[in-house]
Amino acid sequence: MPISLTAREVEALTKDGLHRVDHGLYLQIRRDGATRSWLLRYRFKGRPKWMGLGPARVLTLTEAKRRALASQRLILDGIDPAKARKAERRPAAMTFAECAKKYVETHKAGWKNDKHIAQWTSTLDTYANPVIGKLPVDQVDADHVFKILEPIWTTKTETATRLRGRLERVLDWARASGFRTGENPARWKGGLSHRLPAPGKVQRKTAHHGAVPYAEIPALMKRLGELTSILRAQSEKVSRRLKKAELAGRTVVLKLKTADFKIRTRNRQLGDPTRLADRIFRTGLELLKRETDGTRYRLLGIGVSDLVTGDSADPPDLVDLQARKRALAEGAFDKVREKFGRTALETGYTFGRQSRPQREEDV
Repeated sequence: MPISLTAREVEALTKDGLHRVDHGLYLQIRRDGATRSWLLRYRFKGRPKWMGLGPARVLTLTEAKRRALASQRLILDGIDPAKARKAERRPAAMTFAECAKKYVETHKAGWKNDKHIAQWTSTLDTYANPVIGKLPVDQVDADHVFKILEPIWTTKTETATRLRGRLERVLDWARASGFRTGENPARWKGGLSHRLPAPGKVQRKTAHHGAVPYAEIPALMKRLGELTSILRAQSEKVSRRLKKAELAGRTVVLKLKTADFKIRTRNRQLGDPTRLADRIFRTGLELLKRETDGTRYRLLGIGVSDLVTGDSADPPDLVDLQARKRALAEGAFDKVREKFGRTALETGYTFGRQSRPQREEDV
């Protein structure tokens, strides 16, 4: 048998099967000659392998030999040509943020409501994207995931647990779509379980304030009452901004400054996101009352965090009927202000018979 066949001899081959044409180069004929393909037979790390080079109707004998020679040179360099070609055909790398967006777009049709979609987007935008959003998804590793979760694992355990699950799903999607390989760095069992405490065993430590002397209670309550008007006015301001931007917050944040210039920040997570001034004010007031340990404060402000779209805000409360009535009243006030101006009604002054505060008071 000759070492290699000529183009005329290759053309004369008609029998189904494999025909050796050159060193490592074969012509595969199937379906009574209807299908003719070039194949490369080679050994890599002692194992025999086959790789397709293309159809004979497209590639001439000379072109097939060139492809076979290029692959054989890769083998000499210790590179498997089949794997090298697969890597070249792999889709261009996507960033984590792009994968997360694509995952949400792909699966949102099967989710129960818009609130769930907003929660997905909010947690990833708030915690994950600042760390790995612009990073190619195939470069995300366990250290990146740990950096995202560790700061909130013991303080916002429920949020962190949901975030970990969402990271795992996005990375699984990226792997299934061919954008990354290997183990999922966000998996819990056998992965993060060795670096973080189990969510069910995380215990939040509560620091209790000392009791206020009985004789100081009247003065303290007076100062607390003076601050209520300021707190309500600031809550209304936050609410107006949220409604204008069509956003809502899941956490109310209260900031105070002590007489020795130390900042105290207090947070309260809500069951549902809100943009109502009434809920923001009442939550802030509860946080303020917890600080009645005799320390004098100046109120720096109140706000919300963990923002989501306003569509998911303030669902009807079927347990607290008064809360529902207050929400309806606030909606009516908003319509009056929209028609006659923002100062037409100011909750807490006109209806609460409280005088407008001229400046912030110490408490």
